[in-house]
Amino acid sequence: MLSIGEIAHSTGVSRRMLRHWEDMGLLAPAVIEPMTGYRRYQESQLGRVRAITELRALGFGLTEIGQLLDPQIGQLALESLLAHQADVLQQQITEASTRLVHVQHRLDVIRSKSQEIIMNLSLTTLPSLDLWGLSATVLDETEIGHAVSELSRRLPRTDGEIVLLYDGTEDDRITVSAGVVRRPAV
Repeated sequence: MLSIGEIAHSTGVSRRMLRHWEDMGLLAPAVIEPMTGYRRYQESQLGRVRAITELRALGFGLTEIGQLLDPQIGQLALESLLAHQADVLQQQITEASTRLVHVQHRLDVIRSKSQEIIMNLSLTTLPSLDLWGLSATVLDETEIGHAVSELSRRLPRTDGEIVLLYDGTEDDRITVSAGVVRRPAV
């Protein structure tokens, strides 16, 4: 006979979970010692514990597992339980696939915008600027376009060229600054 600790060690199922399964009627000790209350199991019950564990991993609830492990279960009931679980799993796959498409789309947008920013970047000597103190902070590259629009709207109207500066030297933010090229004195 095996103790509850030995069953737990052999199967990787906690003692607490084994007691819970006992309370649910899924696993009955072969013997409970009257003086100590210690539970003893037959070695053949290791297979039942493993079966419960595998059915849980497949997403079955404890009530359904009780029905599946019932030796009196009929073919129709067995098929019904399995078909229901197949439907549940198919629904989860469909929902997860939809979420995956959305995440992949966001990732593709971020990657393409990053590539676009890198491709359009040019390193040159900056002309003299009247900056007017306009800058904005964004959290990632996808927010730069909105910041540029807002800064451009707030710049004074002039026929000078607008220059944008991006400072991404800090890990958690990007500073976007805008200025106007100063006209040389005549």
